Amino acid sequence: MKRGLGSAFARLAQHLEPHLTALRERGRTRRADALGGLAIEAGEAEGILAELAHSEPGSRPSASAALSSGLESFDRAASAFDLSTFERDVLLLALAPEVDARFCRLFGFLNDSVVAFRPTVGLAVAALGPHAEPSSLATFLPRGRLRRFGLVETEGDGPLAGLAIRIPTDFWPRLAEVPQERSSPAGTRLDELVFAPSTEASVAATLRAVRRDPRVFVAIHGADGRATLARAIARELGDIVIAAPADLEGVSRRSAVIRDATYDRAMIVADGGATDALCRLCEEAPGPIAATIAPEQLTTLVRQAGRRVLEIKIEELDDDRRSAVWSRQGAERAGLDPAQLAARFRFDPGRIASAMALAETRARSRDASNADAADVLAACRTLGSAAGSKLAHKLETAFSPEDLVVPATTRSELDLFETAAREGHRLFRTDGPGARIRGANGVVALFAGPPGTGKTMGTQIVARRLDRDLLRIDLSQVVDKYIGETEKHLDVVFREAELAGALLFFDEADALFGKRTAVKDAHDRYSNLETAYLLQRLEQHRGICVLATNLAHNLDAAFLRRMHFIIEFPAPAAIERRTIWERHLVPESLDADVDLEFLSRFELTGGDIRNAVFSGVLLGSTQSRVTMRHLVTATARELRKAGRVSQPSDFGPWRDEVLAHLQGRAQLDQR
Repeated sequence: MKRGLGSAFARLAQHLEPHLTALRERGRTRRADALGGLAIEAGEAEGILAELAHSEPGSRPSASAALSSGLESFDRAASAFDLSTFERDVLLLALAPEVDARFCRLFGFLNDSVVAFRPTVGLAVAALGPHAEPSSLATFLPRGRLRRFGLVETEGDGPLAGLAIRIPTDFWPRLAEVPQERSSPAGTRLDELVFAPSTEASVAATLRAVRRDPRVFVAIHGADGRATLARAIARELGDIVIAAPADLEGVSRRSAVIRDATYDRAMIVADGGATDALCRLCEEAPGPIAATIAPEQLTTLVRQAGRRVLEIKIEELDDDRRSAVWSRQGAERAGLDPAQLAARFRFDPGRIASAMALAETRARSRDASNADAADVLAACRTLGSAAGSKLAHKLETAFSPEDLVVPATTRSELDLFETAAREGHRLFRTDGPGARIRGANGVVALFAGPPGTGKTMGTQIVARRLDRDLLRIDLSQVVDKYIGETEKHLDVVFREAELAGALLFFDEADALFGKRTAVKDAHDRYSNLETAYLLQRLEQHRGICVLATNLAHNLDAAFLRRMHFIIEFPAPAAIERRTIWERHLVPESLDADVDLEFLSRFELTGGDIRNAVFSGVLLGSTQSRVTMRHLVTATARELRKAGRVSQPSDFGPWRDEVLAHLQGRAQLDQR
């Protein structure tokens, strides 16, 4: 036992001696032996007192001296909780049986009980009477300092004087200065974090304000990094106590949080919790509090409770600062350009660190010493894959540029679109040649043309060449009949795609981006609001976005103005149709009579030709090779399916086979 604590216990024993003498004079010489072998006589109790008192040489302390005077842990508690001399000595009295078993037997005798090994409220008042204030009993009420801050608890039934006093088991070792390992919440130092300039200014102002007046409430807003920043601020100020929502609900658990924070002079970081529980925390805790979830209603109530509110908004980093974080985390060692990573993945610093840690884990799994570019990119895709939710589906990007047959003008526009998506972050930055172009946040392209002309394939090829995930919006999930829900869904999709660095694809875009109409009823009004929201959100989007439509004239003119590229996918000409036929057919499976020149006369799109080859292979499944008859018949089916007029003479020598097939189908349909 530390000498300071032993001296305090010796003085405590001297204060208990008059109480023991008074009991003996009233005739109590032995405590009842209800459990056998636990009885203690007055002489033994006096011996224990003498033994305890002998450990501290010197005369009996004066009535005005604190029993725990000079003990560092008690000095700290008295200062932190503004304890009176009596309250401080009550703590020592409650601590005694936890540290020295002799006090257990002694208290048993003084309480005249074989099971009451702790001091009672009555014993505390009687033994410490010379130091007690007139309102000493109020010390043990729920609103007294000792119980309000969770320093002591009372247990048992009956009158207040008969209740036992105890110090919670998670706190008394600290008062006894028992060496123990205390787990400290993990966190990053404030000087290791990177913030936008406005956020840095708010953090600096907050630190100055808390040091002047600790009774503040720090409300942290922003999409990412709130908990990391709150912990870093707490560490910068001294120490930290984390309060989970469950820690704030019950009185005892909330008191324990306040007690630990006050004793350690720490900031409480509340990671959520009900509004009323947070308000009670703000009313009861004397020190600073930071909340990672602080709605406007909560901050209003906190202000009304008399606590100053400081607000910090975590603004998104610009590309330069995000690039610096990637560089600090070792992106160059993996063979990647930090600037390109910063422009592609709009991660906050915490997510960047997680991505690099995940990349290292992937590297170790394949017995590599360091992560390479593939590991880092795969880790980024994993952490940004939230966009693959039910609102948007990831499309495979298996096609290569050679698979797309389009006019030279369309291909050159696609190349320019790819350049903008790949190099835009460099060209339009503040020190780039396009620095004066305002509002160059992202790249938006409209792919327009008839069905089957390659719009989706072109999008898949661009995504593959840019090495980005391709997310196609699911209109059935995004569009909602309830007012305002469609906008919420779209905002989620845009934010997730931006975070993941994915290419966002709106197929059949005219369903969402249609023209605004004159307001005739409430439906028109809210439909126009959705369109206006999309205009605004599309302009703010910092990623790559492709809209595809068969009906470009149905799009609102305001959307067309916001398109950086409008790329036409026209129906293929004869020479292009021949190339498409060649790309879809396997030469080794064709009969010698197949004439691609003849097939390319029919005005089919690439999608139609693909379907014709599909049907032709099925028609020739019973033969060793696909013949011209199979392909011409399949072509006739596609023309008929598309509602295009054709004459029997158009099919040349295969006229009879085509007519027989079509007539057979017609008879079958009539049946």
